[in-house]
Amino acid sequence: MGRQTATRARETARDGVRHVDGGDSVPVTASRVTGRSDH
Repeated sequence: MGRQTATRARETARDGVRHVDGGDSVPVTASRVTGRSDH
């Protein structure tokens, strides 16, 4: 689980977004841009 989160964060980091499993620490602006399509 923690490993997947790290991978997600790494992929989203490319877009400048920190996506934590659950979407709690996702910037509002970035969240709108990505549309959480990575999740």
